[in-house]
Parts: sequence; C-alpha cells; structure tokens
Amino acid sequence: MILLEVNNRIVEETLRVKIKNALSGLKLEPLSVSIADFDGVLYHLSTPNNSDRKKIVVSISLKFYKELQDHGADDLLKRVYGPLLLAKAEDGYDVSIQIDLSDIPNDWEEAWVSKIGRLKRNCFASVFESYFVFQENMAAKEEAGEPVDESEHKTVS
Repeated sequence: MILLEVNNRIVEETLRVKIKNALSGLKLEPLSVSIADFDGVLYHLSTPNNSDRKKIVVSISLKFYKELQDHGADDLLKRVYGPLLLAKAEDGYDVSIQIDLSDIPNDWEEAWVSKIGRLKRNCFASVFESYFVFQENMAAKEEAGEPVDESEHKTVS
C-alpha cells in the first residue's frame, strides 16, 4: 500500500530553508523552483522580482481547479490563508500565496510552512466540506421528520 502525504515536502523544505536563512540574517537569494507533483499538480516558488527578495510567492496549478471553485475552493482558501492569499494568481497558476520574510511570525513553522505545504490538500478540501454540510443538513431533516430529497445538494459558497 502506498501512503500519500497531504503536504508537499519539497515546498515545505524550500520554505523552511529560506525562512531560517532570513532569521539568521543571511543574504536572501533569488528563488525560482518549479515542482511537478505525482498527479499533475504544478507548484512554483519564486521571488516575484529580484529587487525584493524578502517576498516569496508560492503558486499552484491544478487541472480541475474550476470545478473545485464550484464547490467553494476560493472561500475555503480565503478562510485558511487570509491575507497571505493573493487576489490574483501568478500567470499560468490557479492560486498564489505570498509571504514576507521581513515579517516572520513566531509560529512560522505552522503558520507558514505546514499550512502552505498543505495547499493542494486545502484546494480539494472544499469538495469534502460541501458534502459534509449536505450530509449534516440531511441528517437534521431526518431527525426533524422532514422529507429528505438528495437532489437538493448544492455547493457551499
């Protein structure tokens, strides 16, 4: 059996090294790393421009992102990533997140590294969240003795 992780280790390790270097006061180097995941998902980690190496953008491209949006992916990502989520994704990508190495939080390992490492997982989570809400609503109707019509399912926005 193959066990697949919900995070991307290369994304996490790249961020971890860059953040530790920034905390140590080392010179910040330009960054451009492209990663192809096993399922066709593409990541791009980069400094958006060479003049401001304190910012790192992490972008992701998924084949079916439009369908994920129909299930509330954009709202879920806004909730999870808040101000880190860029309003406009990098060209050629579906979602982009930006961190600023001049303002590293004390809990950077969880707040940035782990959370950003789960970007793909969080994109797909909206589908499951939508159906969990649907199931809860159906269970509540059954408990209340109301008729249940499974065709009522609508995406959560």
